[in-house]
Amino acid sequence: MKKIDWYFDFISPFSYLQWQLLQRQALELQPVPVLFAGLLTHWGNTGPVEIAPKRNWTYQHCVWMAH
Repeated sequence: MKKIDWYFDFISPFSYLQWQLLQRQALELQPVPVLFAGLLTHWGNTGPVEIAPKRNWTYQHCVWMAH
């Protein structure tokens, strides 16, 4: 079976939720950690944590997905 590179931000709760789903699949994953904040800085973008309404929605969405 071919390994699939799975890039994830270890700080993101969404990465954890996705990992839980991917573990149920018949896939051989090679986890590759990335720093999403570093990518945002490199490309001059603002992350969701830095925008209050987006931060609140992101947290609520994450709780909803985890439920």
